[in-house]
Amino acid sequence: MNTSWSEKVRALELIGWSLTGLAEAVGLSVQALSDVKQGRTRAPAGMAAVQLHHLYSTGAKPPTPEVPRPELLAGEAKCPVRRAAALVGSQSELARRISAVPGQKPITPQGVGAWCRGEVLIPPERVLAIEAITGGQVTRHELRPDIYPREQAA
Repeated sequence: MNTSWSEKVRALELIGWSLTGLAEAVGLSVQALSDVKQGRTRAPAGMAAVQLHHLYSTGAKPPTPEVPRPELLAGEAKCPVRRAAALVGSQSELARRISAVPGQKPITPQGVGAWCRGEVLIPPERVLAIEAITGGQVTRHELRPDIYPREQAA
């Protein structure tokens, strides 16, 4: 039985690939790869198809993200949500990781951005997820000092 391109993309996401990372790895735009995943495009063209098939057939894991350079984090110091996003690679990756935590509802990158802009308060359960995802490099106190005073920070 042949595996559809959509199924291949979904299988790669299950082993840890983000749509953004996968698109970069095969040389497609995120939108083009999303179209393949959703079935709006039947197959990627040219070398993108070869590379996507290779990643799928070998079960290749995504590359380990680089440790963020301090100069990249310096501008994020004012917003702990942006700092958390920088630590994991992007707002999209932070949203994906939060959504993957058991019991968490899905969150979009735009939702993560709204937290940083102060448009919406970060829900307490999301605060704890961000703290866990960043390994405590961004604390609950930094994210919501109103409900997590410094003496209660982990």
